[in-house]
Order: sequence, then C-alpha cells, then structure tokens
Amino acid sequence: MRKDFDIIEKERVYRENGLDAKKDVGFESTGLDIQEAKLRTIQYFPSLASVVKNFTFQNDGSGTEGGVACTDTKSIIKLNAVLLSSAGIEAAVDIIAHEALHTEESAEGLLGNIASDGVINARLRASGRSMKLGGIDIPNAIQMGTQAIYAFLNKAIGYVNSVTGSSPDADSNSHEFTREEVISACYGNYALWARLVNWVKTKDKEKTQSAQPELALVF
Repeated sequence: MRKDFDIIEKERVYRENGLDAKKDVGFESTGLDIQEAKLRTIQYFPSLASVVKNFTFQNDGSGTEGGVACTDTKSIIKLNAVLLSSAGIEAAVDIIAHEALHTEESAEGLLGNIASDGVINARLRASGRSMKLGGIDIPNAIQMGTQAIYAFLNKAIGYVNSVTGSSPDADSNSHEFTREEVISACYGNYALWARLVNWVKTKDKEKTQSAQPELALVF
C-alpha cells in the first residue's frame, strides 16, 4: 500500500512540474527513472525547464551511436538508458542538462560537436556538477567559446593534413601532431592541449613567414 502511495505521490509531483510521461519513449524496465531524472534536471537548472518539458525523450542506445546521448536540438533527446541506469541518477541529470544545452551551443560536424561539448561541459562543471561520466574537457573553454574552439580545431586539423610524416618523440619541438592527438587533447589532457596550442602557433608563424615575398637583390 505504501509503495502504491509513493508512486501516486511522485506522479503528482511530476505533473505539477509540467512533466508528461507520454513524451518518454522506451524507458520501461530499463532501471532509469526518466521522470525523476528530468525533475532533478529542471530543479538544478531552471533555465532548461522548457527544453526538458517539451522535448521527447527516447531510450535508444543504438541511436546514440554507442555513446550516452544525442539530440537533434529541435525536439528529441536520445539516451542510452541502460548505461545511465548503471551510472546513477545524478549522471543522468548531467547528461540531460548537457543535451538540453546543445540548443544554445552547437556547431557542425565532429569538430563542431567537440567544440560545443567543451563549452557545455565547462559550464556544467562551473555550476557545480561533477560530470561523473567525464567527456570533453578543454582548458578555458567558456572564455574561448564554441566558435573560437571550432576554428582552432579546424586550423589544427588543416595543419595535420598538410604534414607529411611525424616525429616519434611527442615531447620534441619538431613533433608533428596527428589527428588522433588533436582529438585526444580535448579530453582533459591539459599538457597535450598546451603542446597543441604551441604547435599551432608555430605553424601559424611558419605560414606567415613563407607567405612573405622574397626581397629582390639590388646591385
């Protein structure tokens, strides 16, 4: 009897907070209380209430391409409910908030997603979230902003594509970065990120110098 009362009470609270169970698809028997996760999200982030209340949430592990979550930024958020169930309700709150914030921070393609993820995760950490599942972690991401990070990563990949060969010594001044290292630098590897920044600055300088016209010799 007490269990039934608790369920009825929780459903009442969800309704009072504008949460519609009809917008939750496929979460039955997954172990993740999606309504509770959504409620905690809007309690912690009131500014995200409109997205959380109005978007359709789908349990679709395959739709997230093996990851944790994804969104079309318009009306749907897909979650890997099994993974989030094992990670815990607070991890689910982090992920829901992250996907909701993609309605504010987004850019095209893999590098654009990395850039926006960096800013979003930095905002969540700054708000006090632990980000249990980790993810993209770029130094000074909030100060740089999504578009600046996106432009920097595009430039770095452009330089990678122009390089032939690579030094085996990652600490060498002559080390040439690979695409994999550029991406790896975005996952909380601050030392590698610092080397990447210096490498791009060096490439910028080399490009500027090579673009300068040679002075004609006058006899």
